[in-house]
Amino acid sequence: MGHKLTEIKLDEVSLVDAGANPGAHIALFKRKGDTMDIEELKKALETAEATAATLTKANADLTASLEKAKADAEAVKKTADEAQATELKKRDEEIAKLKGDLVDAALAAEVEKKFPLTPGTTAEKVAKLKAVRGMSDETVKKSIEKDMETAEAGLAALAKEKGHSGAGNGDADTAAGKLNALAKKISEEQKISAEQGFSKALDTAEGAKLYAEMRNEQTKGEK
Repeated sequence: MGHKLTEIKLDEVSLVDAGANPGAHIALFKRKGDTMDIEELKKALETAEATAATLTKANADLTASLEKAKADAEAVKKTADEAQATELKKRDEEIAKLKGDLVDAALAAEVEKKFPLTPGTTAEKVAKLKAVRGMSDETVKKSIEKDMETAEAGLAALAKEKGHSGAGNGDADTAAGKLNALAKKISEEQKISAEQGFSKALDTAEGAKLYAEMRNEQTKGEK
């Protein structure tokens, strides 16, 4: 059973859509100044609701704008990061290439000094030396490089001998004699030393073939 409260002094009654005490009913109220009938009250409430809706939409638009600005900022940052990464990668590649060029230049100077008579261009000899030194087996690597040095020493000794092939004038029909003639022709045409002519002869397809034939002849003779 409900209770009826009497002799209560109310300082304020707030007119709201949903009060804190849904069981309390205010049957009569008054306000200072002009009176407001039901229609005016409904209109005021509609205006307030429209204002609230406008504010809600404005808040939603502002939130959307902030989200877009955030997304745009992230996109700009991503683009900047990608550009920086690309630039760093390009720089690293340039540094790696520069280091590679320096290594190749050092190897080129080394092969020109250590293997001037070995057949092949400087680039080919550099590639061969890099391949040998890139091997993981130290014993095999040292053995192959030693063989290259031994072959170069043999070529140097051969170039210093009469005719640069160890062959006399009567051996003109042998591979050694033909190689000697080719080396002599090159040295005379290019006005270079006999040793340089021999080296350049070995770099030609004909010279490389004659050198291989000469080695085969020498091997057969040793047997």
